[in-house]
Amino acid sequence: MNHNAATSPCAPAEAPGPGVLPVRRLNNPYFVLKAPDNVSDYYDRFNSRVVKSEQEPLARMLADVEDTREGRSRQVTFRLGAGALPNLRPLQYLTLSEVEAFEKAARAFYDKAHPDEQITHSERELRKNFKLPDPDKEPDAYWVYGDRFAPKLIILWGCEAERNTSIPLIEDEPLGIKNVPTVAQKLRARLLSWEHLQREALELIAATDDPLGRFLAFPIVNSKGELVAIEQRGIKIPIDKFR
Repeated sequence: MNHNAATSPCAPAEAPGPGVLPVRRLNNPYFVLKAPDNVSDYYDRFNSRVVKSEQEPLARMLADVEDTREGRSRQVTFRLGAGALPNLRPLQYLTLSEVEAFEKAARAFYDKAHPDEQITHSERELRKNFKLPDPDKEPDAYWVYGDRFAPKLIILWGCEAERNTSIPLIEDEPLGIKNVPTVAQKLRARLLSWEHLQREALELIAATDDPLGRFLAFPIVNSKGELVAIEQRGIKIPIDKFR
């Protein structure tokens, strides 16, 4: 049976092909994130409409999901749109603007679950309890695509490699989400730095076989700021080799 939900998934360390997100086999080795009723999950048709509504800014960052079941076997295929994603790669860093976009979208998603909002009890609980994989425990659930220096975030959601390890999107006091690890905190720890910019520039030069590449290397320093090696095309060369 093929069940298409406008939702998103989780991924392995490498994409199955250029611009293609991974497939998650559920029940083994991945587990679905159960909805608050502990019967349905977030790929359920009604639940996915809440999470992946076109009115939700968060939906832009969640991969679309194709939920396929055959007998006891079930898997979700993640994608974004119909074609391959340009320059798709595992998340290593994000720009401040993209982190802030996630934070704004997460707040908007949780805001609708606040006590003063006129929504059903079931939708309130769905929003309040929606979580995403922990970026530290499941880095392969977080991908980026597009411009190397302004990448867009795409998240494989709705399942986890280890039960009950997913975490809230962002702190929200009215919902009682405070003093706990959140996705927003962990994405901020991956903010684009000058080191990232330098590495991206060198990787881009290497990828295009620019002749300039053979003259450029990335400096590696110790805790005292002393140069100990250089890295060129993924190979580290001790500085002693140049003396």
